[in-house]
Amino acid sequence: MPRPRRLLAIAALVLLAGCNDTLRSNLSERQANEIMAMLQQHRITATPERERDGSWRLEVAPDRRELAIELLNAYELPGQTYSDMLQIFPKEGFMSSPVEERARYQYGLAQELEKTLSHMEGVVLARVHVTIPGREFLKDASSQPASASIFVKYRSDMSMAGKEEDIRDLVAHSIGNIPHENVSIMMSPVTPKLGNPAARIRSGWFGVHYREGNWLTVTLLYSLPWLAILAWLAWRAWRWPAWRGWHARLSARRGQVDSTEGYYTRAEKR
Repeated sequence: MPRPRRLLAIAALVLLAGCNDTLRSNLSERQANEIMAMLQQHRITATPERERDGSWRLEVAPDRRELAIELLNAYELPGQTYSDMLQIFPKEGFMSSPVEERARYQYGLAQELEKTLSHMEGVVLARVHVTIPGREFLKDASSQPASASIFVKYRSDMSMAGKEEDIRDLVAHSIGNIPHENVSIMMSPVTPKLGNPAARIRSGWFGVHYREGNWLTVTLLYSLPWLAILAWLAWRAWRWPAWRGWHARLSARRGQVDSTEGYYTRAEKR
């Protein structure tokens, strides 16, 4: 391979080092948007790619993937896929027992409440457990009070002051015939660990991300190929006949000027 092609190949390989890695795949559009919004808040750029089956794939820079995965785990993303009542109670010809109906109803109600709570601002994860006692709960729902236990995981940078009572009212009114004291709520803040501040990520050459301590290595890796190309271009220009002829004429003129100045200098000394 000729030398210039080798230099271009080296430069291409260096540029390809900035290709992205897959972070998550088989995502819905809503899940992809949630992840991109969260990563953007932490200055991580995620690139969405549409798959053939209609799902989405997110890609990030290789040196940002580890941090992005930690953030996804901390924020419980992508979010859970909830079942609706039509999926839990399909239209089938077989009859279900009262116990099965109650279990399915409790599960479906908990799913609907979790889905609603997950859309509240600042909520990362919501879990709801509903208990409706009594065998004939659909016929006599007023016989015994129901109860509910709620776990909410929220972002520590979001204020949840006063939200606990709002959640209790929402759940109590959604279930019906449930005293507020039978609704227990546990609130847990989440603070993602972003690693050592001394190892923060910066963006430099061609958008490539690197740690602050590695700036010299990255600069050399990206500068050397281009310096080699510039040196080769300068060498080719030096060998160009027109350039060499012009340089020779310029040198000759300088030699004539220098000889003339020397002559006048010697004449003045005489």
